Amino acid sequence: MFNSMRNKIITAFIIVTTVPLILLAFFVYEEMETALEMEIREGTSKEMIQMDHAIGTMLNGMKEDCQYLAINPFIEMADTVDTFYNTQQENVPPGNDSVHEKIYRELERYAQQHPETAYAYLGTEKGGFIGWPRRAAQKGLDPRKRPWYRPAIEDQKETFLSEPYETYDGSKFTVTASHFVRNFDGAVIGVLGIDVSLDQFTRKISEMKIGETGYVFMLAKDGTIMAHPNPEFLGHNIAQLASNGVLTPKGSTTSWKFPEYWRLLAGSNTYFETMIEGQRCFVNMQTSGMRNWTLVTVVSADEIAGRAKKVCISLASGTIVLIIMILPFILAFSYQLTRRMDELVRHLNHMACGDFSDRLPDKLLASHDEIGGVAKAIDFMQISRQQAERELQARNKELAATYGQLAATEAELRVQLEQLNIKTQELAQSEERYRLVAAGSKDAIWDWNIKGRTVALLGQWADNFHFSHMFTDCDIFDPRVVNKIHPDDLDKRQQNLEEHLAGKTPEYICEYRIITQEGETLWVLGRGKVLFDADGKPIRMAGSMTDITQKKMQSMKIHHLAYHDILTGLGNRLSFLEKLSAELDAQNGRGAGALLFIDLDNFKMINDSMGYAVGDQFLLRTANALKKVAQEQFVARLGGDEFIIILSGETDRQTISEFAQKLIQVVGEVCISTHDPLAVTLSIGIALYPDDGCDTKSLLKNADIAMQCAKKQGKHRFEFFITDMETDIINKMRLEAGLHRALKNGEFALYYQPIVNADKQLVAFEALIRWQSPDYGLVFPAQFIPVAEESNLIVEIGEWVLQTACLFGKRLHDAGLTNVHMSVNVSVKEWLQDDFADKVASVLEKTAFSKDCLILEIVETILIENFKKVTDKISNLKKQGIRISLDDFGTGYSSLTYLSELPVNTIKIDKSFVDALLEKRNYAAIVGTVIQLAHKMGFDVVAEGVETTEQMSFLQELKCDRMQGYLISRPLAEDKIWKKYC
Repeated sequence: MFNSMRNKIITAFIIVTTVPLILLAFFVYEEMETALEMEIREGTSKEMIQMDHAIGTMLNGMKEDCQYLAINPFIEMADTVDTFYNTQQENVPPGNDSVHEKIYRELERYAQQHPETAYAYLGTEKGGFIGWPRRAAQKGLDPRKRPWYRPAIEDQKETFLSEPYETYDGSKFTVTASHFVRNFDGAVIGVLGIDVSLDQFTRKISEMKIGETGYVFMLAKDGTIMAHPNPEFLGHNIAQLASNGVLTPKGSTTSWKFPEYWRLLAGSNTYFETMIEGQRCFVNMQTSGMRNWTLVTVVSADEIAGRAKKVCISLASGTIVLIIMILPFILAFSYQLTRRMDELVRHLNHMACGDFSDRLPDKLLASHDEIGGVAKAIDFMQISRQQAERELQARNKELAATYGQLAATEAELRVQLEQLNIKTQELAQSEERYRLVAAGSKDAIWDWNIKGRTVALLGQWADNFHFSHMFTDCDIFDPRVVNKIHPDDLDKRQQNLEEHLAGKTPEYICEYRIITQEGETLWVLGRGKVLFDADGKPIRMAGSMTDITQKKMQSMKIHHLAYHDILTGLGNRLSFLEKLSAELDAQNGRGAGALLFIDLDNFKMINDSMGYAVGDQFLLRTANALKKVAQEQFVARLGGDEFIIILSGETDRQTISEFAQKLIQVVGEVCISTHDPLAVTLSIGIALYPDDGCDTKSLLKNADIAMQCAKKQGKHRFEFFITDMETDIINKMRLEAGLHRALKNGEFALYYQPIVNADKQLVAFEALIRWQSPDYGLVFPAQFIPVAEESNLIVEIGEWVLQTACLFGKRLHDAGLTNVHMSVNVSVKEWLQDDFADKVASVLEKTAFSKDCLILEIVETILIENFKKVTDKISNLKKQGIRISLDDFGTGYSSLTYLSELPVNTIKIDKSFVDALLEKRNYAAIVGTVIQLAHKMGFDVVAEGVETTEQMSFLQELKCDRMQGYLISRPLAEDKIWKKYC
């Protein structure tokens, strides 16, 4: 092999080239294995995040569906019947008209729309149970003891989602979403649950592709396996599987050799290498943010090594190809060294094989050395053979031409045969494809041979509804076909068909209903296209029928929801606007009528005191009362506690007034329940069209303004719109805007009115707010406080007043007036704030003002109206040392019972009693009695509005503890307080 110089050169070059490439291959293998491991880790992490999102979406959907089903009207009727499925009854389906069956149908409808549902059921507080799918009665089943029941009732803030558990019959492991169910009166009557089995999680995660051999499983936070390719592992704890194994339903023991399983229970995202079933594996885990469930991917280390080996094999192949590509250059180099000898050897070898056509190069023949001589001798021998070779070549050409013609003919025939075979295969595949489509399609495919008078109907859909597959001697209008169609849709379908057969439409499309053999009505979409002959006559028509029932029902439901209020079933704002626009456009814009804007008075009190569920029931009963009075007139709910009634064609004010008064009377009789007969009154604003507006916007605005005026006039009444009302509303809006600006720009100021004891010694100041407005000048509280309360600005203003008064009180204490108290008025909106007591404590801490010197005043009527909600807060503040004063006493309706239960320190007698003290004996008797009674009950008494010395003297005789009024001092600014008392 190495005798040739050329071979030696080639061998040396290959060795020098190959050895470095082999070393490079080993290095690449190591790096590739590391890179593949990192790729698997990052890839599985992304896949698990996406799968966690998908599972979370599925579970959130279950929770939302469960909450939605829990307010289904039929399900809320579960406590209206005497009997129910339970352990004492056989599981016999009730009649179609029973509440039980209606509830079951709702559960069945939901389950059919959500294939992932394993079970859907309802358990009641009485121990009743009904569930989908129907199963034999399960002895001993008490839904109240199941793990999904009690948590749903105890935590009513959101839908409960359980950890995995075994079903009562032991058939599978499930996860449950459950939500409490209330009846129409708001009482909790049971729990509705929706189950998804762990098999569903396994199917979900099986969608993840982890390499060639990798797999995914999911753990609950306690180690219970929720999803795994091995179904025997589902529902078992990984610690038991890895330690002692578990007993399968077949009686055998299964285990999982996973020594480092404990690392999966740490609850953090991690990636590690371990041994599973004796095989080295890479494990990546990701903890879900929703339920602390863990997704785990397992990839065999052999798979990563195998992929790296494939890359190295590819690299080796590339090396070989590279050597092959370089080889010509090596040969060319060696050729330059030995080319003349090689040329002679090659030429002689050719001659030895009988090839005399090649000639030696002229350059070789011209050489004068030994090689040149040998070349000349060889060349002479070739020349002597040339003549004979030319003759043979001429004959060979003639034979070759003949052979070429025969070969061309054979090749052409072969091509034609191959094309024929291809067309035959394509035709067979097309026919098979058509048969498969027809057999597997959910649509019905029909073919109407118009000339042959046959109708063929194919597809599984046709079998389900018992249609014949072939109608002979008929057309598509034949009774055997038409009788399946709903009578109301026959004319529309026939018209669309005739128009298409006449060439008026490019395609036949029609939605219509069919009646199944069982009497069920379904919506179908019919489509088709006709084929015309050369004369323009229809000869054949084919098409399909698609079941669109579910889509149609959803469309109708969406349309209903878009135009109706979900709680009351009345029209909503959108339907109202369309109705009103149609009314205004009626009779070419000359439509007339009345618009009644209805608002419930004090409805917020019901929501705040009794809860939104009771409020919803009250809204529902109010809506029913409105519909009862309105009869055929349009009624809508705009939102919240606002309703609208359109009296079409009615413009007589007397008739409209009688109608509005009847509304107030009927709705006023609506009570929440017989046990708590609380009723809410109405305020109604009335606008006439076209007199009060020719468009929806202005008419609605004017009716709203009239309603606001009705509320301002004392509520429980109605008002017709007049132009002056709009001016009042605009002024109110400007005043509200000014209050916002006043808070921002510091336009408020506090004045302080001194309070003295019976010896005329200063004991306290009452903080009184004033507004120095750049637009209105000095504004007193009676002008702007009502607007502040309606807009909720009173809360922010009250916080400012309390903090400012406490800061001033602290400065007075620091100046030596250590025993002087500071009295601050608090509005009802502030008292009703849940964190009011915390805010007071925060202000006292910030200002360092003594809590023993702070007096909070509450108006008597406000306290009595909100007695239950406010008294707890007052008691809490009083326990902290803060004094409570009952303001304007005598103007409300306090009974002796209320008075004995009031957690106050001080009673302030209203100025109206002090003014009449010396003029009316009964007033003097009342004041004297109040003072005596207050002292016996441990209350201090303050008299307001003392303006004469006679009043003060009389109050001193009655043993009144404290007094304030213009006789003592008008309210003073801070600087005047300093000058007078410090």
